[in-house]
Amino acid sequence: FKIKTKYSFNRKEAKEHGDKGVLVGHVIGDGDMVIILDDVFTTGETKVEALQLLRSLAKVDVVSVVIAVDRQEVGADGKNAISEFVKQQGVPVESIVNVHEIIEYLHNNPVDGVVHIDDARKKKMDEYLQKYSAR
Repeated sequence: FKIKTKYSFNRKEAKEHGDKGVLVGHVIGDGDMVIILDDVFTTGETKVEALQLLRSLAKVDVVSVVIAVDRQEVGADGKNAISEFVKQQGVPVESIVNVHEIIEYLHNNPVDGVVHIDDARKKKMDEYLQKYSAR
């Protein structure tokens, strides 16, 4: 089956030549269903900015934010940034993988002949996550 999709991406500064403006690609319009894609979620500030930009352009339905890696960290306030974002923005966040899954997979598992996370490194990572993880 075939899904008809379009894409846009934003850039830091509007251009006056070529694809003018801040967004490149599909022109966002009323009724568009949007998924925001990003690499990681730290504070959520860039996702809030993206939502504000999209909503300033048209009446869109932001279906979800999809991130590659959920770092599962809490902010200085001790709150989970993703949970706070979902609560404040009303937009769910989905991740492809989380930091615990990455660590578990790489722990003593050679990649191209190299073990990147041995027992000693995993212990340090576990200690860090014990202190800063939202899990």
